[in-house]
Amino acid sequence: MLIVVPNAQAVKNVSFQLLELQGDYRYAVLFFLSLVPMVVGFQSNQLRRGWLLVGLGNLMMILALWLPAVAAKELLANALDILPTDTFVRNPRVRPVSGVAVGLMGGYIVLFSGLLDLRKAGVSQVIRFFAGIVGFVGIYWLFDSGRLDAFSIVLEYRVNGDNLSNNLIKQLTYVLVSLITGLVIGVGLGLWASRQARVAPIILYVVGIIQTIPSLALFGLLLVPLSNLGRQQIVDDMLVYVIPALIGVSVLFVIVERIGKRYLPDSLHFGALVVLGVGALVPFFLSTLMVISLLFQVSLRMLTNGTHSMPKTIFLMAFVGLFALTLLGRRTHALRRRPLLRRRLRLALTVAAFGAALVTFALTANDYLPTEDTFSVWTLSDIGIKGLGETPSLVALSLYSLLPLVRNTYAGLNNVDNAIIDSGRGMGMTPRQIFFKIELPLAFPVIMAGVRSAAIALVGIATIAAVIGGGALGEYVVEGANRISLDLILLGTLPAILLAFMLDAGLRALEAFLTSPGIRQQGQGGL
Repeated sequence: MLIVVPNAQAVKNVSFQLLELQGDYRYAVLFFLSLVPMVVGFQSNQLRRGWLLVGLGNLMMILALWLPAVAAKELLANALDILPTDTFVRNPRVRPVSGVAVGLMGGYIVLFSGLLDLRKAGVSQVIRFFAGIVGFVGIYWLFDSGRLDAFSIVLEYRVNGDNLSNNLIKQLTYVLVSLITGLVIGVGLGLWASRQARVAPIILYVVGIIQTIPSLALFGLLLVPLSNLGRQQIVDDMLVYVIPALIGVSVLFVIVERIGKRYLPDSLHFGALVVLGVGALVPFFLSTLMVISLLFQVSLRMLTNGTHSMPKTIFLMAFVGLFALTLLGRRTHALRRRPLLRRRLRLALTVAAFGAALVTFALTANDYLPTEDTFSVWTLSDIGIKGLGETPSLVALSLYSLLPLVRNTYAGLNNVDNAIIDSGRGMGMTPRQIFFKIELPLAFPVIMAGVRSAAIALVGIATIAAVIGGGALGEYVVEGANRISLDLILLGTLPAILLAFMLDAGLRALEAFLTSPGIRQQGQGGL
């Protein structure tokens, strides 16, 4: 571990190891505990080995934080006696180094190995879930009870972490809004590329070029146009010109796509589609900009504001019930034998969750949007479209999400076996039925892989948004870099890492929930 000793001029770091504490043998507990899993690994009974590894993994994670924290308190209490005599000590802090991180990682690996054994032994998913969170609950209890306050990053949280939950929610809102925007646009472009062989290289090339632009350079490119757009009035400049233009170009695009195949030469048909596509860029960009900016502002207020608690409670209860039903439905004999009841319960909980979310969103939007008297004078800056802040961050994040989404959608649809599609045609299925019942279900795992990749990347990119006033967890990183404070930087980066892990786990669970059981079993068999 590392003790930080600031004086009037500079910050001096004095390295101090646990072995240097006279008469303290707590480190020996961790050392010998790390050797026990090697012995347990020779246990032939898979169920017993799994439970032993799960218990050891949870215990190792808890002790990897608790024992150094106890030693840190002793070190702080006797810093003048333990450190060299010429060391000037004032307001000392203890910063754990790589040993604590290695201990946590080792405990998690042991825990994960035990959970795999329990899964192979046939232990239910619910029991494995509760067994796997024991260590994390113990770590949270240590943190909440103040037993980890000797660590510098925990002390930094106590001092500067008042707004951490709001910044974390803002970071999550950034990711979700930009991911939804990128998903709608990316899946549409990927579908278009899979249907039009001439358009595919252009689309893949453009989204590939966007991915190579550095984030700070993209923020700079968006500064001037978004600043000018913010002065435009919503009613006079946007609703009168932009929305009708988008509708008109979209109608022409559909007409050319449907009728042009029959009556126009291939070259002329392709040229007309390209011209209409380029012509739709400006109204489509402006309309999308309004939608995502308004969606972000209302969603952020909905998640951070304490009003309208009843719809939030219904949404939370329905979501928890849906999650529990998913876990229990595959293991409970009564629900397995009554699939119709299970489907109806799942449908009811899904409708309740989405209905409560929509009601909460509508109520929040009603509080946020202007009245009839003030709506006519509202400008785009009133809904957040400015050169600095949230809007350029949302635009950049949405653009960065396009490459994995477009590429995976294109690859997933193109890799569907033509023999399966021909079988669908032979059964009399329409093109719409073939897409929704054959192509999309088969391509769904590949598309979800792109969604997970985009979500994890967006968590990291959203941290940089603080440079242009976007806020979120990047505020701590920027402020820590300016103050040369590693603890403040970690206060922003560690929650971002945890958020990335949680998003990946949540999206994996969503993929397992939405993927057809036959396709899921086929994928597991292929692995």
